[in-house]
Amino acid sequence: MNLNLTKLLFVNSIMIGVMMAISSNNWISLWISMEIGVLSVVPLMTQEKISSDSPIKYFIIQSVSSSIMITGMMTFVSLINFKILLTQAMLIKIGAAPFHTWILSMIESVKYYVLFILFTLIKIPGMITLSILNEQLQLWSISSMIIGAIMVINQSSIKKMLSYSSIYNLGVMMSSMNENQIWITYMIVYSLMLSMILMMIKKLKINYLNQILVNELETMTKISIWISLLSMAGLPPMMGFTIKMIVLEKMILKTEIMLALILLASSMLMMFMYMRISFLAMTLFSTSTKWKIFKKSNINIKIMITNLIFTPITITLKSLT
Repeated sequence: MNLNLTKLLFVNSIMIGVMMAISSNNWISLWISMEIGVLSVVPLMTQEKISSDSPIKYFIIQSVSSSIMITGMMTFVSLINFKILLTQAMLIKIGAAPFHTWILSMIESVKYYVLFILFTLIKIPGMITLSILNEQLQLWSISSMIIGAIMVINQSSIKKMLSYSSIYNLGVMMSSMNENQIWITYMIVYSLMLSMILMMIKKLKINYLNQILVNELETMTKISIWISLLSMAGLPPMMGFTIKMIVLEKMILKTEIMLALILLASSMLMMFMYMRISFLAMTLFSTSTKWKIFKKSNINIKIMITNLIFTPITITLKSLT
């Protein structure tokens, strides 16, 4: 496989921006780290064979949010509450509801590795800024969970489905923004689950749900897709259940009962959607040949083992500490 040095350069630039954001001790360096990430993602979007306006949309939205952020930094010494401006700028930058529509308008024309970067790495500087501001984000968290869980139900595009799922998981992370250890753990586990799903979707060249339902996949691949989707839904004892259990435990300890009920209700909607896709893919008639039924694949076995053993190991380690 040929090594694309251009992609490697821009991915390294994104990682440098994330590390700068983590180690920043002032607003200027934090803003510079975000701009490094934006200027690195735009060239990755432009490396498509078809013409698209996604890079322009992304650049304009990020420029608007950066302008609001600079305005907030300029009013730091004035009587205006600068935290409100900075919070709004970060919510636009990371695509939290109700500022999420720009993601859906540009997501269809980007590749899956860019999708992973947009849903994980690029959001880290904005999440760190929200954690520093230490503002109340319950309203934005609730709106992200509700919009993400409801709008994902009637989607047929895999990319839009993953986009609404990202908005939902972003709302769950914002509900525990005051606890850095919790939302960082959630981001790491969510990135791992998303990478496994995107790896399989890219390998199988699936863009819409009907391509999963009518397929010629071998049984092990279908079971691997099934387990990955159930893990993303948060069904026990999968990997996704563990991080939601940690967030729910934090809400109960802090007596955030309403937020916990909304989390449970929205999780049921997400689980309904993922389980519907999973069971349809497993039970519908497939045209796969008999010698493919028990065909083994190392990547499928690794995905299944990772999802199944993560929760028991985490609970064991938590009980030991």
